[in-house]
Amino acid sequence: MKAKLEPFLGFMHSDQFGKPSLICDLMELYRFLIDDFLIRFSRKLTEKDFTYKTEWFSSNKMGKREVLNKEKTQRINAKTKRLF
Repeated sequence: MKAKLEPFLGFMHSDQFGKPSLICDLMELYRFLIDDFLIRFSRKLTEKDFTYKTEWFSSNKMGKREVLNKEKTQRINAKTKRLF
């Protein structure tokens, strides 16, 4: 906005109400960095790096899903912040 660019007019992404298409276009320039980082990070993961989390899937159904444990979640967050 400060650069006098219209964030909702994109070139690669379609124009949709409420979608900042230009911002999505600019993010594509950096996508390869995060893709590469995530691939390298996930190759080192082992079974013990995951835990099960019980949560509500709908208003009347509980379920479990597998997520990164707390330590690995903190590590990936810290490393991601250092990327940019």
